[in-house]
Amino acid sequence: MQLLAVAGVVAIAVAFSYGHRRSWFSHWTWLTAAAGVLWVLATVAYWLSIMAAVDGSSAPSGLPNVVFYVGLASLLIMVAGVIAAVVSRAVARRRASATLE
Repeated sequence: MQLLAVAGVVAIAVAFSYGHRRSWFSHWTWLTAAAGVLWVLATVAYWLSIMAAVDGSSAPSGLPNVVFYVGLASLLIMVAGVIAAVVSRAVARRRASATLE
């Protein structure tokens, strides 16, 4: 479910990236997509470290805590990026419609 959530957030960021008279990704989309990739990697690393500790193939370490907080920070960056992209696009549309009037 977490991986699907990442895909959803990145898809939303990509959808909002196409601004008025612009056909490529915005800075917010790149930030959100990079944070999404980091979140996926942190999720996989967290799962692998937990599974290794459960199986007993490695001693418990501080790695799961670090990876958890990296993933949490990535999630917060993704949320902030999507919100910033939505606000940026709304402002750009209002400016464009005000110019046309």
